[in-house]
Amino acid sequence: MSIKVEIKDRSAKKLGEMELPEELYNVPANRHLLYQVVRIYQLNRRQGTVKAKTRGEVKASTRKIYRQKGLGRARHGAVSAPIFVGGGKAFPPRPRDWRLDIPKDLKKKALSQALSDRLKEGKFVVLESFGIERPKTKDMVELLKNHGLYGEKILVVYGENNNNIYLATRNISGVDVKRAQDINAYDVLKKRYLIIDKKGVEILNERLGR
Repeated sequence: MSIKVEIKDRSAKKLGEMELPEELYNVPANRHLLYQVVRIYQLNRRQGTVKAKTRGEVKASTRKIYRQKGLGRARHGAVSAPIFVGGGKAFPPRPRDWRLDIPKDLKKKALSQALSDRLKEGKFVVLESFGIERPKTKDMVELLKNHGLYGEKILVVYGENNNNIYLATRNISGVDVKRAQDINAYDVLKKRYLIIDKKGVEILNERLGR
């Protein structure tokens, strides 16, 4: 079984149809799986370099700040204690590696479910080619306007060996641009629309198992 999707040119004129494998593009969404995968992708983007000093790392005098008895005050030994301004922090954040691994089959399932969701919502646009011959932002803006997508949150996915597509898209607000071999479920889900060329669909089919 297959699903038919229209193939359009850059002016939004229909050129024909393309068949998509139903087992890859008609997959019901597993909300918990998508939540887990998106969470892991977000965690993996964290640098993990945050750090604050403990009282032992603060550069300060180690002299006892006032005598132990006779002043009617609480006992204190060092100005580096957490309760003093400029002192160390109790239980501070420390550098750590947040990375988690995702099994390959779960990555594929999540991506397939995300693509299926966009296709069911009618937010999956397939082009014969982007037709971007020069690295000009206005050329991509014109293409998006022709399809009624300019101003929307869009993921532009290309399979063509044409770096001009990336250069012409990267400065458009609300639009992300990626190669078909690099996208994941998180990339698809964080944007409302997906616009992809025919070559990109072929690469996705191969990545997803067909």
